[in-house]
Amino acid sequence: MDLYLEELERAIRSGELNVASESARGLANLKASVALTCSEASYLPERKISVKVVIEDRYISDISITLNLYPSMKFEDLKQLVLEKFEFPVQVQKWIAGKRLARDIDTLRSCGIRQDNDVLYLYLVSASSVGLNKEVLQTQHQRTHGFSETIPDAQLYTTGVQDLATGWQCPTCTLINEPTRPGCSVCGGSRPEEYIVPTGYELSNNERLRMEQEISFENLVIMERESNFRRHLAAEENDLIANADEFDCPVCFERIGARDGVMLRECLHMFCKECLQSQVLHAESAVVSCPHVDGSQLCLSVIQEREIKALVSDEVYQKHLTLSLTEAESRAPNSFHCQTPNCNGWCIYEDDVNTFNCSVCEKENCLTCKAIHEGISCRQYQNDVKYKAKNDIAAKRTQHKIEAMLRKGDAMKCPTCDIIVMKKDGCDWIRCTMCKTEICWVTKGPRWGPMGPDDISGGCQCGVDGKPCHPNCQNCH
Repeated sequence: MDLYLEELERAIRSGELNVASESARGLANLKASVALTCSEASYLPERKISVKVVIEDRYISDISITLNLYPSMKFEDLKQLVLEKFEFPVQVQKWIAGKRLARDIDTLRSCGIRQDNDVLYLYLVSASSVGLNKEVLQTQHQRTHGFSETIPDAQLYTTGVQDLATGWQCPTCTLINEPTRPGCSVCGGSRPEEYIVPTGYELSNNERLRMEQEISFENLVIMERESNFRRHLAAEENDLIANADEFDCPVCFERIGARDGVMLRECLHMFCKECLQSQVLHAESAVVSCPHVDGSQLCLSVIQEREIKALVSDEVYQKHLTLSLTEAESRAPNSFHCQTPNCNGWCIYEDDVNTFNCSVCEKENCLTCKAIHEGISCRQYQNDVKYKAKNDIAAKRTQHKIEAMLRKGDAMKCPTCDIIVMKKDGCDWIRCTMCKTEICWVTKGPRWGPMGPDDISGGCQCGVDGKPCHPNCQNCH
């Protein structure tokens, strides 16, 4: 790659078009990231341009001079020029170009000063504010008069000094600003709210130009906002938002081309479609989390339902919907599942309701007995169950085995939904397969408080104040 770069630089410098083309083609084949920068010397020979310099201080403004300068000139050299010609100390000169304070190492060209009639602003601060005294100024004056270098002529034009009563004084830097300027031209401070533009005030040429530029800028901002809004509406019409640029998928590390991947709506993280499809397919919960991991921090955003539907096949999406319904049923208080075998019907019932007519299988469920016993009363059904349990050996054996596991601690009842759960191996953190409650195995209770994950107002409170939840805790968090 370095050989291609050296050849390209040499060929461009010497004007060898064929060699430059071959070198550029070689870099393109390598897909190299290259930035080209022309040196200031590349612009020479250059001509001087006529630059308008507006000079202001805390008392006067709107005085302008015209200087003939090279665009490649640095501001540190411009300060020296102004010192030699007008005896303004370098320390008090604050140059403003393009609404920002120029640095000494900046060139006029880099700050946008490239053609005739471009405008620079020179604000002169007080000598005392930069630590200058009479002795220092006298020394600089003597040094300045010792220079013999020819300085380009500068013509001074006075466009009219603003009366101190006309403009407004910046409360921060004390600069006298034009009456119509909404903010200080040097420090950006706001115009005093009580200031009123004098009646009959006539705009200067600088003010007209500035106000025209401000209106043009405001129009550009409005156009950009409208464009962004149209792009937002266009994005809303699509279930999946494609990536605009190439990126490396953070899951599989494959290079994904522009518009070949997906940017998630909630967090703007980008992945390839295959990795997101796998995330949905293997999700244990209906709420599918963003797979992005930053160090030890997991992204808390989720993949939206419309994104899931657009990513996976109809078969996988139906499984996802079934999982969603199952989770909703298990987490809903007072939920009841139809007792007909293989029926997917379920309901959420009120305390004063005793029956549930399933709309799927059209069977009547008794909510008191949690069973279907059409044609007989609840008393008759419960007596029948007791009678069968006495004579069903298999049912007895199963019941005895479960009770033994509970006594030994090999199994426990979920503190939320009361189903039997067991721990196979590993740490003391388990999750109920039905209601998804996080459980601390060693304390046999919920891991968190009533608000869910990270709520330490309840639960086992493991790690609070650096203390484990139990002497035998094996990392339940």
